[in-house]
Amino acid sequence: MKERYCFECRKKLNFHEYMIQNYHLNENNLKNFWQHNLIEFYCCSCFKQRVLLGKENIFSLSKLNKKKSLIRGI
Repeated sequence: MKERYCFECRKKLNFHEYMIQNYHLNENNLKNFWQHNLIEFYCCSCFKQRVLLGKENIFSLSKLNKKKSLIRGI
């Protein structure tokens, strides 16, 4: 599996933890998201701070180039 790092803090992410946090999604879809070059992820901590607490719109383009997207934190 591809190595992944939090888009915000650069903490190394773990695919197994990502699967646990996104248990409601199909495993094949999760693998495809993980391997996709245009998708970035937040760690759980950054996701909670920035998205769940409303400090930032998850689709804000201020830090993203136009080709990147974000999905649920890990």
